[in-house]
Amino acid sequence: MKTVISFIIILISVYTVAGQSNKTDKLPRWEIGLDILPLLKDTSYHMKESVLLKYRIGDKVKLSTRVGIYFDDVNNQPSHPPYTDTIWGYRPRVYFSFGIEKPLLMVSKVHIYWGVDAFIFYNKNDVYRHSKALGIPPTENEAWIDDREYKTGINAFIYGEYHFTDHFSLNLEAFWQFAYRYERYYNKEYRDNQLFTEGGRTIKRFLTQVQPISSINLMYKF
Repeated sequence: MKTVISFIIILISVYTVAGQSNKTDKLPRWEIGLDILPLLKDTSYHMKESVLLKYRIGDKVKLSTRVGIYFDDVNNQPSHPPYTDTIWGYRPRVYFSFGIEKPLLMVSKVHIYWGVDAFIFYNKNDVYRHSKALGIPPTENEAWIDDREYKTGINAFIYGEYHFTDHFSLNLEAFWQFAYRYERYYNKEYRDNQLFTEGGRTIKRFLTQVQPISSINLMYKF
């Protein structure tokens, strides 16, 4: 929801610029948009908090970038009798991509483009939890969780775009992805100030995937 509100504010702020631009150039050079697929199926193959920005070079070729930054601060004190808990931590996420695209077909209001982009994604989950059982004598548990993920690769994509007006369009995108993924999970737990368990795992792998619907982007051109 925060991303949607920010997007609306951006549209309002650039509306005047769009009007000035169209007086001298019938083809808008800039596009900004959001992936609305997470609103339909609660998933994102990029990052649902990201914004897509495109710039046209010449008459047809476009440069594109998708940028997303999100920070979730965890700080609460839930109570689950017969325990009292304190939880704090943070969960940052960052996504960035850069690519180029060209048209395959342009007929009236329907345009089909293909392209390729390179991307990087970072996700971290760092949480501390302290629990105390309200017994006699009370027992205390402390746990640390450090879970992080890196992913980088390339997307070869194709999308069809329908123009509702001169400024608004909707495009449906599919991609083939080749990526390297690094995952690391580590946890440590103490019970009554004594080490109870400690361990983790690391996964490194290359992967490929094909998504027939990788994003549904609502775009504004100016």
